[in-house]
Amino acid sequence: MNQLREGLKPNDLSDLIKPVFDVDAYKSKMGEDENVVVLSFEVTGSEPAKDVVNFIEKGYDFVLDADVSSGETGNGTFRVFVELERKEKVSEKIHELLYGLGELSGIKEWRFRYHKEYKSLPLDALAKTIPITTTGYKQRVDLAFENNIRFFFRKSPLEYFLLEHDTVTFKRSFNSPLKMEIINYGTRTDVLNDLAGSIRIDETSTSEAIWLTKYFGDYNITKYDENFVFENDNTVFLFKLRK
Repeated sequence: MNQLREGLKPNDLSDLIKPVFDVDAYKSKMGEDENVVVLSFEVTGSEPAKDVVNFIEKGYDFVLDADVSSGETGNGTFRVFVELERKEKVSEKIHELLYGLGELSGIKEWRFRYHKEYKSLPLDALAKTIPITTTGYKQRVDLAFENNIRFFFRKSPLEYFLLEHDTVTFKRSFNSPLKMEIINYGTRTDVLNDLAGSIRIDETSTSEAIWLTKYFGDYNITKYDENFVFENDNTVFLFKLRK
C-alpha cells in the first residue's frame, strides 16, 4: 500500500473529505466514458481539495488525471475528479487510492454511489458494480438511469413510463402519453449551476408548469427558456417537451 507523500501527514485532512464518493457520475476529460472510470470526491475547502489532487497525481502513477472543480458545489465543498482506465482490476486500483486517502482523512469506512444513484453501497460491492467493458458500461449506466427516474417519480400517480435513449414517455391514467427529452439530471447544485437561460414567468409558461404539476404531482416545476426543471428534494431533472 502507498504511504502518504509530499509532506502530508496522517489525518491532516481529517473531516474534510466526505466518506461517500461517486463512480461514473461525471464525464471524462481524458477519453470516452466507456473507456475511463471517473471518481468524484467532495472536499471541504479549496486548498484541501488542491492538496488532495496534488497527493493523488504525485502518488499514483495509474491515475490518468486528477482535477478540482472550478467552483463550490455548495456549503464550501469542492469536487475532486479522478480518472482511471476502465480495465480489469480497476477496483483494486481504487482500493489502493482509498487506502491513501483514508490515511489522509481518517476515514475508516468508505461508501460509493454509482452513476448518480440515490443509494450508496459498501466498498465490498465495488468490484461487482464497476463495469470493465464498453458493453458492460452501457448496460450498467442504462440500468442506473432507469432506476433514478423510477425513484424520482415514485410518488407520482403515473401508470407507467418508457425510457428510450434520452427520451422518456410517461403515461398517467385517463391522460394522453407525454414524451420528454432528458437534457440533464443530478443534484440541484450541479444542474442549476450548468443551467443556461432564464426563468420564464409569462402566462403561457406559467400555465404549462401548472399543467405539468397536475400531471406529475407534487414537484416543483419551473420553465427555463424551452426546458422544464423538475425538483424533488435535492435532485433535479431538466426536461424538454417532445411532440
